[in-house]
Order: sequence, then structure tokens, then C-alpha cells
Amino acid sequence: MKIIRLIHNLPRSGGTIISKCISAQKDVVLLSEIHPDGNEMIKKMFPKKNISRDPISQSVRWYNLFTSSEIEEFKNKKLNFEDKIEIILKKCEINNKKLVIRDWSYLDYLSLPYKEPSFENKLYNVLSKKYQIYNFSVIRHPIETYLSMINRVRLIRENYQSINIFLPVYIKYCKFIKKFNYYKFEDFCLSVDQTVKKMCSSLKLEFNHEYKKKLKDIKITGDPGPVSSIGISKIRERRFTSFSNVELENIMRNHEFKQISNLLNYH
Repeated sequence: MKIIRLIHNLPRSGGTIISKCISAQKDVVLLSEIHPDGNEMIKKMFPKKNISRDPISQSVRWYNLFTSSEIEEFKNKKLNFEDKIEIILKKCEINNKKLVIRDWSYLDYLSLPYKEPSFENKLYNVLSKKYQIYNFSVIRHPIETYLSMINRVRLIRENYQSINIFLPVYIKYCKFIKKFNYYKFEDFCLSVDQTVKKMCSSLKLEFNHEYKKKLKDIKITGDPGPVSSIGISKIRERRFTSFSNVELENIMRNHEFKQISNLLNYH
């Protein structure tokens, strides 16, 4: 059975910088924020922008994985999502590369107002039927995740105006990731190399001790700021700076928050 490696994360939980670290490992081809419905949804979300979440497009722009003649050949075929992943995987195998896909869980859990969330990871469900999956998930404390989301993601700010709306969504994501290895962004911030090494082990990748030298050249979707501006060694977690003590006490009493804390050992 062929192998595909997956990284799962929600927005603003460290997925971009962690995926950069994995992409910088030896012989890795990493595609970012990929989803079976990605191209369709990106057109709805940004109709005036030329943004693509097409896996073949990324593999060409970032890795030159296919020749011009191969690209022309693809244009003449009606390739569905699974066809594209299989073609990329075969090309990776020919070139002794390992394919890693960072999913776009946003579409499964937080896709309002463009579609009703399914609360199921569609990428995993589609690919696990055909491939052996090595994967891990990235998590961040639910309060800090929410604060970062509403600060940086307009659609989430508009559609999840209260953390009490967000927490029932987050617990559904937590129940999915509990099936696999997961890593806390907070632990990554405190011990970058050690955490990346563990992540590589989850994906059955050889850990490259020189990976940080490659980070500035890695192409990826998402917010590249932490790497390009201040450097990976200076990333630090932040703690709940936008809620008053009274608001925090109310959140701590929230039933979903208590469930999340127990599931993921956040206290």
C-alpha cells in the first residue's frame, strides 16, 4: 500500500511554520492547505483573486515536479482530485521524494458562510481509503487559537463572534485528532528542534539537523511571518491577553472548554 503523509491543523495554530519545518526535511515535497473541495471553495471565497489550491499547480510552482509537456497533457485530461494526488505521488516515488500534504481543515470545521461545516476531515477520509497514512495534528490552546483567529481571519471574526460559538467546533476537531499523534504549538515554541524531531518520527521521515538553514527558501501558503521576520528561535507562545479575568472565569466554567482541557490536557 502506498504511503501519504498528512499534517492536520486549524487556522492560527502554528500549522504554517511547522509545515515549513517539515518541508525543510530531506527529500520532502510538501503541499499546503489542500482539500478535495479546495479549488471550488477558494473561488467562492476570493472571486476577484487568482488564488489556487490545486495540488498539481503547487507541485509545479514550488518543486518543478512536472515538465511542460506533462502539464499540457494534464490539461487535456479531466483529472479529479484523487487522480491528481496519485499522479503527484507517482512522480515523487520516481524522484525518491516523500509526499507530505498539509490539509485545509478550515473547510471541514469553520467554512461558514460559504458552506455548512461537515465536521469530518474530508482529505483524510478520501485518502485513507486508498493509501497508508502517516500523520500528526497540530493544536494550540483553544482560547489562544480563538483570539488569534478573530484577530487575523475576517471570516471567522464575522461568523464566530463569541468563543462560546467556537468551542463546540473545536471540540469536534479535538475528537478527530485524538485518534492520532498530536503536538501542541506551545511545546513547539518551547523546544523547536525536539518537537520537530518527534513530528518527523510520526511521519517516518529522517530528521535533518540542518533544516533551519532551508526555512527562508520554503514556499508555502499561510502566514510566513514568524520565520521570515524574527526567526524561528524567537517564537513564543502568548496567553489570553484579550480577555478580562471575569471573562476567563466564565470560559473556564464552559462545558465544552472543560471537555477540551481534559481531552488535550490543557489546564
